Amino acid sequence: MKLRYLTLALLLPLLSGCLGSSHMQQVRWDLERQQEGGSYRKIVGVHAGPALLGLARWIVSWTDDEDAWDAKRIMQHFHRAYVRVYEFRGRPNQAALRMPKALRDLQQEGWETALSVRDEDSNVWMLYKERHGSVRDLYMVVADAEDLVMIRAKGNFNDLVEEAIATQNPTFRPRRKH
Repeated sequence: MKLRYLTLALLLPLLSGCLGSSHMQQVRWDLERQQEGGSYRKIVGVHAGPALLGLARWIVSWTDDEDAWDAKRIMQHFHRAYVRVYEFRGRPNQAALRMPKALRDLQQEGWETALSVRDEDSNVWMLYKERHGSVRDLYMVVADAEDLVMIRAKGNFNDLVEEAIATQNPTFRPRRKH
């Protein structure tokens, strides 16, 4: 009986999407400290596995909207994703934001920056990590005056990362596909 409760206790965080969210919490807190004039309020926190992502792709396939088709194309690369969306309350200062320490720490652990965009309205950071010659981990943070959106995902992201790098560096040449 005790083994059953122990197993359930170990599986609950996996089923609820709690794993992976602590790092996102660190990113949120760092950006909040940098803002000094406000705070983030959580709107959405989702952990999507293969079944939920498959259902989302199926639902999107029933629409005629061109943006939805783009979303479906992008979702094909995802196997698992943690998504957090926060609403910013206060006076934003986007120009003062810099890459959160938690993301810089990932760079120390071998993650690469595919995209880093900073303008007067928003900040975007996209990091990735390669495993076995393939981009398998992706972390994206978008902070603007109203929202903070974070996605940490596992999948096969070679094409997505190459597209992101090419938007920032027009001379970038993607790897040859075998």
